[in-house]
Amino acid sequence: MEDLRTVLDGLQDKQLAYVLSRAKAVTTAEALRNAGLGKNVYYKWTEEEREHLEEVAYRLQREQAVQAILVLQDSAKKAAEVKVAGLNERDARVRQSVATEILDRTIGKATDKLDVTSGGESIIQVEYVNNPYPVTSVSPESSGDTPESK
Repeated sequence: MEDLRTVLDGLQDKQLAYVLSRAKAVTTAEALRNAGLGKNVYYKWTEEEREHLEEVAYRLQREQAVQAILVLQDSAKKAAEVKVAGLNERDARVRQSVATEILDRTIGKATDKLDVTSGGESIIQVEYVNNPYPVTSVSPESSGDTPESK
């Protein structure tokens, strides 16, 4: 497989503009619009050329994504060190905020408790809207859910 830079260098100006735009665009139409090219330019290229340009655009997109991930991974240690350095700030509010963020990222956020009862009373009322068969009340006997049926 040819080196991507060599392939890019071998493209004509309009093809290069399309490939660079296509690597960022979702659709061919969007890529053509962003590159300032009309559909007529695209369809003047042979089907083989169009497929080649799509492949080159995909390779470029993939290479850019891999490079970005590698840069971020290489920077992760430094970013963590910056976070940890925040624990030494003079302002207690900043230290608290940094400490909370570090704990949240390493052991997870603390769970919130939710009281769903109110002294045994029902505090949530469910109302069915647009029910074609409204039911005013259902007794255990009418539903067939009686102690004798079990």
